[in-house]
Amino acid sequence: MSDPTPSGSLGPVAIIAGLLLLLGAGAYIAMTQGDDAPPAPPAPAASETAPAIAAEAAPVAAPEAPDEVAAPVAEDGPTGPARPAPSVPSSSTLAMASGPKVTPDTHSDAILATLAAEVPKFQACAAGWTAKNPKLRGKAFFVFDIDGQGRPADLSLQFKSVRDEDVDACFTAVLGRMMFPGAGSKVFWPANVGGDTVFAPLGAAK
Repeated sequence: MSDPTPSGSLGPVAIIAGLLLLLGAGAYIAMTQGDDAPPAPPAPAASETAPAIAAEAAPVAAPEAPDEVAAPVAEDGPTGPARPAPSVPSSSTLAMASGPKVTPDTHSDAILATLAAEVPKFQACAAGWTAKNPKLRGKAFFVFDIDGQGRPADLSLQFKSVRDEDVDACFTAVLGRMMFPGAGSKVFWPANVGGDTVFAPLGAAK
């Protein structure tokens, strides 16, 4: 019986064996190339990535507040140069005060006469405080300017040993309704508060 496989051709067994050899060679080459491939770079450590993440997550700092702006200096108004604030006597000056002072003294007598005419109204203001504190004695110091309309301006009312808001408010109201000669004058007017006289201006003008 003759071989059915034609001369010069491979049989099925030889073909299958050849395919298996090719597959085995390919797998071997793939394995060897995988071993020679460069290793992947290591992942960065958590300590290295944390600052960058924190920097991205950190809120932007608010701009610092500007330094306090100084109050603007008063400029000349439509009616003339701005008037400087009255000079308020120090506590030591008030303690030694023995009489009123008007600067300049050109209208001193007329200004003090205007104040003296209103003494009964100041006495009425202090009457309540004196009745509640019959043994107390104090002083009141009026410091003010006379503006161009003859009105008291920039009043500074200080007390020594007198603590009563009603007296303060009443004195201020009485003075605010008065009219004076001598526009532009600065006035310092001290008075005793309490006792039998209730309210009595100190001394003579200087």
